Amino acid sequence: LHSQLNQGDFFFAGNIEGQGPQDLVIDRKDFKASGKGKGKGGAMIDWSRITRFDLSILDKTSKQKIDLSSKEGLAMLKLISLVDAPGR
Repeated sequence: LHSQLNQGDFFFAGNIEGQGPQDLVIDRKDFKASGKGKGKGGAMIDWSRITRFDLSILDKTSKQKIDLSSKEGLAMLKLISLVDAPGR
């Protein structure tokens, strides 16, 4: 996107618990502005202006990043949904 349309940097941190493949549902309101660039204060993410999306999952015990392309990583997530959930 053109630099004037760049909405800045946002992040989401959450927990995934349970056995077997999990659904990860992230609401627009769950993202927080990082304070870098234009993503400041109470800014809300605009789905149509996302140019890059990175996902990292950390094992809480070992504090190591999980390789999502590995057999273990592929078995963790069934679905990632970015939603506008009413009433949240």
